[in-house]
Amino acid sequence: MKDTKPTATREKLIGAALAEFNLHGFDGTNSNKIARTAGFAPQTFYRNFADKRSVFIAAYELWQREEWAELDVSSFLNGRPVKDMAETLLAFHARYRVFRLSLVKLAAEHTEIAEARAKSRLQQIDRAVVGGSALGNDRVKILAAILATETILDAVVAGIFDAYSTSSEETLQLVIDSVAPLVPEGPQA
Repeated sequence: MKDTKPTATREKLIGAALAEFNLHGFDGTNSNKIARTAGFAPQTFYRNFADKRSVFIAAYELWQREEWAELDVSSFLNGRPVKDMAETLLAFHARYRVFRLSLVKLAAEHTEIAEARAKSRLQQIDRAVVGGSALGNDRVKILAAILATETILDAVVAGIFDAYSTSSEETLQLVIDSVAPLVPEGPQA
């Protein structure tokens, strides 16, 4: 098992992996390319990660931290409109379109990726409960709201709503409606 302690080298590899996975997808990326993008020789990759899936999980964890930082969740818990949150989520997921599409595919194919997504969702549930979600501490309903939001966002980045001529205003409203129960204010314009 590889050392999971954060190091500057490891962090650079994770950042490079996230960028490469977002440009080329999981299948279009290899460990040599990740190492070179990070500025290292290819063998450096295997000193820090067991395989490409393990760096993908680390890149997903980085993506999750970036999403939470971009959302600045505390501001939503203190009255910021849910519409702002929905717009932020749509923009963030659009920037990471290829990465998100790889994540959905890999979670269906690999247990360790599915487990990483489950861990992320549990953290989201905990944040919603602590933050005073409109759903209270009903973890099942919070999970349903998270899954609905993820599904809508992933459908947006996959272009599914475009295929049905859904307007950007309609799509935004769907995200607002799915996110609203996760914050104390409930639905807001």
